[in-house]
Amino acid sequence: VYPPPAPSLIDGSGNSLPGEKVAATPTWSTRFYSEVFTMGNFNSFYDNRYGTYNQIYRLGSGESLTPATGFTVVQFSDPFGGYVYASVKRNGDTRQTAAPTLLESANVYRTKWEQAKAAGSPVDGLTAAEWEAKVRDSVRSLEIMRALYGIFGNPI
Repeated sequence: VYPPPAPSLIDGSGNSLPGEKVAATPTWSTRFYSEVFTMGNFNSFYDNRYGTYNQIYRLGSGESLTPATGFTVVQFSDPFGGYVYASVKRNGDTRQTAAPTLLESANVYRTKWEQAKAAGSPVDGLTAAEWEAKVRDSVRSLEIMRALYGIFGNPI
C-alpha cells in the first residue's frame, strides 16, 4: 500500500499527539554534490541527455538562444547581477526538465519577493528577506548548473 498511512503519535500516557509536517531543506553541499555526481555519472555511454536537461544560458554574455520548432524559451532576470538566464522547454510536455523548472521557480520567488517588499508584510508565510534568500539561492543554483554543463554536458 503506497503511500503508507501517516503514523499516529502517542505520548507516554497513551494519548495521541498532534503531528506537524516538516519541509525538507537539504544543505547547500548536499545539493551541490548531488548535481556534481549526477552530471558526472549520468553522462556515461555517450548519452548527454541529462546534461542538456540542465543546460542554462546566460544571455548577452556570448551565449544566445533561438528555440527550435516545438520549444519555448523560459527566462529569468537576475535582480542582483543584471544577467538574464534562459533555457528551453518542449511545448506541451508535462515532464519538464531541471533547467526550465528552476527558471520558473526563480520567477515565482522573485514575484513573491517583490510583493512582500511592496506590502511590507509576509507573502505566503515568508517575509521579503526570506523570499530574497530564495531568489539568491536560485541564482547560485543557476550558475552551478551552467558551470557543470560546461564541464560535463558538452559532447566530446
